[in-house]
Amino acid sequence: MQQDTATHSFDQRAIRRFSVAHHLLPAALAAVAACGGGGSPSGPPPPAPTPPSIVTQPVPVSVTAGQPAAFSVAASGTAPLAYQWQRNAVDIGGATGATYAIASAALGDNFASFRVVVSNVALTVTSTAAQLTVSAPNVAPAIVTPPLDSRVTSPATATFSVVAVGTPAPTLQWQLSTNNGGSWADIPGATSASYTTPATATGDSFNRFRVVATNIAGSATSPLATLIVDPPIVADRLVLFAGSLSLAGTEDGTRTTARFGEPYGVVTDAAGNVYVADRGYHTIRKITPAGAVTTLAGLANTEGSADGTGSAARFSFPTGLGVDAAGNVYVADNGNNLLRKITPAGVVTTVVGVARLPGGPRTGQRLFNPSAVAVDAAGNYFIANTGDQTIVMYPPTGPGVVLAGFPGIRGSQDGTDSTARFNGPSDLVLDGLGNLYVADQLNSTIRKIVIATHVVTTYAGNPSRAGFADGIGGAALFADPIALTIDAAGNLYVADLTNNVIRKIAPGGVVSTVLGVVRSNPTFEFRLGPNPRLGGPLYMTMIDQRHILLGMDAGGSTALFLATVP
Repeated sequence: MQQDTATHSFDQRAIRRFSVAHHLLPAALAAVAACGGGGSPSGPPPPAPTPPSIVTQPVPVSVTAGQPAAFSVAASGTAPLAYQWQRNAVDIGGATGATYAIASAALGDNFASFRVVVSNVALTVTSTAAQLTVSAPNVAPAIVTPPLDSRVTSPATATFSVVAVGTPAPTLQWQLSTNNGGSWADIPGATSASYTTPATATGDSFNRFRVVATNIAGSATSPLATLIVDPPIVADRLVLFAGSLSLAGTEDGTRTTARFGEPYGVVTDAAGNVYVADRGYHTIRKITPAGAVTTLAGLANTEGSADGTGSAARFSFPTGLGVDAAGNVYVADNGNNLLRKITPAGVVTTVVGVARLPGGPRTGQRLFNPSAVAVDAAGNYFIANTGDQTIVMYPPTGPGVVLAGFPGIRGSQDGTDSTARFNGPSDLVLDGLGNLYVADQLNSTIRKIVIATHVVTTYAGNPSRAGFADGIGGAALFADPIALTIDAAGNLYVADLTNNVIRKIAPGGVVSTVLGVVRSNPTFEFRLGPNPRLGGPLYMTMIDQRHILLGMDAGGSTALFLATVP
């Protein structure tokens, strides 16, 4: 029994060893084959590794300082692939991935180049370099040095300059305003740090200039700069036109051989004839385009109110004159409180008023010291009823009405109809556009009346302050503006009596000084020539676009003068 048991145990162990060997044999044979043993080959050899290749190169990157930046590469080849990024060809520690990222780019990184070296067991390859551009943070424009006001003498040019900063550098656009900043227009091509105007004219005075600086962060607009243009220096801007600088008289003649007593109101007709109210001698004189001076109506040194023809008629201190399309002359017969009419044949009639009797009803059928008259194309005439502080209007036929002002009440208020006030309205002029301008002498202002609505506004000057200042609207100052005339472009000219200058008011209310020098001391002297000094301009009229006839109360009060204006 013992032998059988031992034999059975041996058999079980043998069976187990055979089973293990049976299972290990295939693995052993495979291992031998892999090592080249075993006698015969078991299959083809493995492929050689593929070298790395750059499929997608890193590309340039542009950022603003403080922003992140990243460079990436795509590569192929037998794995594993190793990456090493370089900055300016120097290895970057730890930059061993397919992407290299900078959390916050600095200005010091600007223009740095980045590339990557890719390698595996077979080879090493290097990418192209990509540049990093780092710009400063965007900063909105700021005006460091604004343009300054410029004053030139026509026709010189004026130059305005600006210094503006910002990141990126801003673009510039100069702008022009011709209405005191009410509206602005880009100046074509004016996109540099300085702008030079074309040749200037006096009408360019008080044009405003500014520049707008713009970049992606915003824009900035400079303060405005003002252009002032003085009249050009020309020879003989004031010359004797008719009469004598020192000799008074009643003689008719040819311009400077004729004599006047106190020429005051003056007007021209469509044919170029000039009519003069010779106030001191109570006559109305006529000067033809050829220069012949005659007495149209009235008798020298003889005061009265009689109607009649030529010398049979009488006047009393005639002041303002107007003329209609038919050549009829209207006379503000100041001393008689009348409006008179003189036909081209010299026939004088009384149109409005009762001789020597001032005042009257609200309809304005009587006048009180009328000083000026203007006639429109329809034959309506307008009278500065100075003693009554009103402006009255008469149609060709029928009764008149008070256009503006309240009889006998002085003031400076703007308003409509009787709510407006005047203080010594001394002259009138029409613009042909339905507006009547008034020299409101004692208010030192120029008023504007819209005829259709009777609305009165202050066009220029300040009723609270007489003085001298060029400017726009209420910023300009006058001292006793006494007479007005207007050119075809709508420019008003003002005889600024106490300042001894002629002022120009361009459309929009821009006031400039075009003739004379402001009286600065008691010894101020009247002077003709290229730089004239005026002796208290009293009246004037345009005879063409460049010339004004005017008269003065000192330094040649017995003559008329021809002034050249810009």
